[in-house]
Amino acid sequence: KKVLASQGTNWQKYKARIKTVIKKEKFFRQKIVPSMNPPSESTLKRYYNKNKKNLLIPTTINVIEYSAKNKDTINNFLKTKSKKGIKSKKTKLYTKNLDESMLNLLMRIQNGAYTRPMNAGDRYVIYKVLSKNGKRVMSFKEAKPLLAEIYQREQRAKKLKEYFAQQKLKAKIKKLR
Repeated sequence: KKVLASQGTNWQKYKARIKTVIKKEKFFRQKIVPSMNPPSESTLKRYYNKNKKNLLIPTTINVIEYSAKNKDTINNFLKTKSKKGIKSKKTKLYTKNLDESMLNLLMRIQNGAYTRPMNAGDRYVIYKVLSKNGKRVMSFKEAKPLLAEIYQREQRAKKLKEYFAQQKLKAKIKKLR
């Protein structure tokens, strides 16, 4: 409550907004999602072929990798920029060699920003994205999760529109004077 108040947000309005969001999600799960089907491989491939120009990503991402033996040291570095207990190295990552989750993570990070701390087994790692260079079209395999998400978003909007059109047809409207 204190944090919201410090940001100028009214607690009652905040609760009302959260309640509305929960009701919308419940409505979508009950009324819209059951009528949706996951996209087929051929649907995604057609969408991929039509939209290749919108699926450009950099060929390389220049980063500084910071690592430490424990998460507290990494978190302290993020807060204070103190390099005590931190190892760092500048590196160029080729997007074609990155696994899907790492590519998605680095693509969301703006130049100059840091990733969240990640457990690398024997150490914790963060990356500072310095720059993203070059352009290439994502492969179908790389683009598939993104295409599925876009397809689902479009289907959700379409099914919602259809649902309300059906409700409109079913409605019995009486004019009151």
